[in-house]
Amino acid sequence: MVRAGLLEEDEYGQWTLSAAGWEQAREVRRRNRPDHGDEFMRREAMWEALLAAGGPGDVSAGLIRDLGIYAGARGIYVNQDRTKSTVAPNGIALSFLHTGRSFSDELTEDGVLYRYPKTNRPGDDKFEVAAAKAAYRSGLPVFVVGPGSTLTKRIVYRGYVERFDDELGALLITFTQDELPPPPPEREDENPFTLTDEASKRTYSLRQNRPNQGRFAMKVFQRYGTACAVCGLDVYGLVQAAHLRAKKRSGSDDERNGLPLCANHHLAFDRLLWAIEPGTLKLASRHSGPDLGELGISKPDLTHLKRKPHDGSVADSWQEWKKGQPDLLDTGT
Repeated sequence: MVRAGLLEEDEYGQWTLSAAGWEQAREVRRRNRPDHGDEFMRREAMWEALLAAGGPGDVSAGLIRDLGIYAGARGIYVNQDRTKSTVAPNGIALSFLHTGRSFSDELTEDGVLYRYPKTNRPGDDKFEVAAAKAAYRSGLPVFVVGPGSTLTKRIVYRGYVERFDDELGALLITFTQDELPPPPPEREDENPFTLTDEASKRTYSLRQNRPNQGRFAMKVFQRYGTACAVCGLDVYGLVQAAHLRAKKRSGSDDERNGLPLCANHHLAFDRLLWAIEPGTLKLASRHSGPDLGELGISKPDLTHLKRKPHDGSVADSWQEWKKGQPDLLDTGT
């Protein structure tokens, strides 16, 4: 592959696909989905028609339905007449409805962490999830219909189902108007750790360079579980993916720079009310209070986690926490 110009070595000595390598990988994907060519063109035509009508933002629900992008009242729309086949017996998902009435923070300009449907019709829920997985396997673009600026308007995003996780009951849709590159091998702990965005832009793959809070959240939950790391609360919608080195300090979206924290303990961490001691992973509170008990933190350390955050992130957050406590800095603690 090196001789063919498909691989190249970056400045860190890591082998990665060259531009020609990415193009060949895309071509392999196209050849492996010969039955989806017409459907791909149909979806592209829908998108072009939406743009020509003034979209994708603040368009009417009627226009979206007229173009065939969405129909019915379910969360996941599947046109089975067009996409049902032996390899996709439940069809291939075309669009996903996100009303914004609950968990609106999971929908961003970059993508959405879309939860599996749970309704009083579990059979239909199962078929929709299967159709969403078929969209992932086919590599076909999908649409997400979200709330517009008023109650009668909608916004449509174009993207791809990037990954799914049955244990989490969620799938990740990344928004892009281009093709999504094939995923890199999942060997997260072997990848070079990057503490800041500046470093990650040089070392991450093309896929990982795409900003997406949903991807970060999904990988944090996959790594650590869905319960708050310091109190054990495990309630859907109340546990967030928190950055140890904050985004406002250019913290990276490497999942080893994160922890699952409930909303209260996420806010308390950001306000430097508690921290994680490097090496021991013991939890500490500010000398001036409140203490861990008053904060509702029931775990003495993070050793109970099945996997641990990166030492670099823990050390960085510890130093940031100590800046607000001059007595610690003076003693070198």
